[in-house]
Amino acid sequence: MLFGDYDADGVTSTALLARFFEFLNKATRRAIDYHARVPERTDGYGLSKSAVQRILALKPALVMCARRICVPAA
Repeated sequence: MLFGDYDADGVTSTALLARFFEFLNKATRRAIDYHARVPERTDGYGLSKSAVQRILALKPALVMCARRICVPAA
């Protein structure tokens, strides 16, 4: 799971990570399954409680946060 944010650097870094995984899929001929998530502005800024709940519902093996600071919002 790739998690970014809706600001310019969050969207850009999430997109770059997604493109990197697509490159790996083609270069290694393997299927690296991933989901990219950039929340809506109505979800709030950062890794909100609702975002964590939606991520956990997908049961990812790994969560990568494309943010300078990636901690749940209080």
